[in-house]
Amino acid sequence: MEHTLPSALPSTRGTSPSADNGELLRFGLGFNTALCSTTGAIALAFAGSLGDWMGLDTRVIRAVGAALLLYAPALLWLRSRTELQPWHGWLPAMLDDVWVVAVATIATAGWGLTTGGRWLLAATAVPVAISAVLQLAGAKRL
Repeated sequence: MEHTLPSALPSTRGTSPSADNGELLRFGLGFNTALCSTTGAIALAFAGSLGDWMGLDTRVIRAVGAALLLYAPALLWLRSRTELQPWHGWLPAMLDDVWVVAVATIATAGWGLTTGGRWLLAATAVPVAISAVLQLAGAKRL
């Protein structure tokens, strides 16, 4: 029985790791775009409820949500380049790494967060870390 990748994932079967023509990087950038757009929209739409539940000021949640929604088009622009460059993956991955470290620091320190707020904040680091790995791996294949 042969296993195949889901159609959403780029396939490099029968090619060298460096011959994916940027498919993995485009996938990673697309994943990051969807992640930022979704998280930003949820943060703006539910800032009051999230603020109460997490123990955060609503203005902080709105600012983060707005920043994510402003960042998403930049990721989409990078993804749409005809010819991808390695920095198209390295730069967003570095920013993702900053997010993961900041979230880990804030969740660990607490800074007035509720227990649920700490867990929710920490949970955001998982898909962001996955995004960073996809983008770094994609950049390396260019």
